[in-house]
Amino acid sequence: MIHSVIIAGGIGTRFWPLSRKHRPKQLADLLGEGPMIELTIRRIEPMIPEERRWIVTNREQMKLIRDAMPQVPESCFIVEPAPRNTAPAIGLAAVHLLHRDPDAVMIVLPADHRIENVEEFRGVLQ
Repeated sequence: MIHSVIIAGGIGTRFWPLSRKHRPKQLADLLGEGPMIELTIRRIEPMIPEERRWIVTNREQMKLIRDAMPQVPESCFIVEPAPRNTAPAIGLAAVHLLHRDPDAVMIVLPADHRIENVEEFRGVLQ
């Protein structure tokens, strides 16, 4: 089965002052359409059910994401024990999915990407 893994751990220092430690870039509304992570989730909602959508982040940012988006269940978070950048976050998600679904196919998405043609994006993922 296809699972999505959204990487949402960075603080986005390049986006300062819009992004800060207590308001990371994935929660910024850079496009005037909602938080970047919410846009990422909306893009994959028709394709991947909630129980197969994962967010990799740290404990502090998990709380910030949950405060901004209370509809996201706590069970969808994979909490990093320590911040170690993108590759280790993907590895942590891969181990997590291996235990849940040994045949999982993992789509890895940054929480802060911009996709203009959403239908084409979904077609490519399919």
